[in-house]
Amino acid sequence: MEQHPTQALLDVYTLSREFSRRGGIDGKRILLVGDLARGRAVRSLIYLLGKYRGISIDLAAPTELRLGDDMKDYMHRRGIEFRESQNVDQFISEADAVYMTRIQDEYDLELPAGNVDYTSFCLSKHSLTLLKTNAVVLHPLPRRAEIPLFVDHDPRSRYWEQVENGMWARVALIAQMFDCELRIKSA
Repeated sequence: MEQHPTQALLDVYTLSREFSRRGGIDGKRILLVGDLARGRAVRSLIYLLGKYRGISIDLAAPTELRLGDDMKDYMHRRGIEFRESQNVDQFISEADAVYMTRIQDEYDLELPAGNVDYTSFCLSKHSLTLLKTNAVVLHPLPRRAEIPLFVDHDPRSRYWEQVENGMWARVALIAQMFDCELRIKSA
C-alpha cells in the first residue's frame, strides 16, 4: 500500500507544536477516524508515531474500511497500544488528538465503499462536547461531511494550521534537497 510521507511529516510537526507545552507527542492518545483501509496519510502517520514513546492509537472505522493487518502488526512490533471500534464517541473523550479522514471513494473499484454508512464517522456537536478542551482535531484534507463546517469555529480545530505547516515542511524538504537551507537561513 502506498505512503504519504510529506503529509506525515507535517502531521507530526503540527502535533509537536500543539503538544509542545504538554510534554510533546510522547504518551499521547491519537484517535484515527474514517477510511483507514485506504488512507496513505494514516499509514504514514502511524509509521512516524511509532518513533515516539508511550503512544496509544484508537481506530474508529466502518468494518469495510478498517486498518489493515500489516499496520496492526507494525503497531504490535513497535509496542503501540491500540483499540478498535465502530463508534467514534467510544474513544473521543480520551483523545489528545483526533485525526479525521474522508472516505476515499476514488479507490472504490479496488474496495467498494459506496454502500458504507459513513454518518457515524463524522464529528457531531455531541462528539465535540465529549472532546477534551485541550485536544486537537486534524484532517489531511480535502474534507467532506466528516467535519461539518461548524467545527471550523471550534478552537480545537487545527487543520488550517496543519495546511500552513505543510507548506513550511515541504519548503524545508525542498531546501534540504537542493542543499540551500543555509543560504535561505542567512537571507
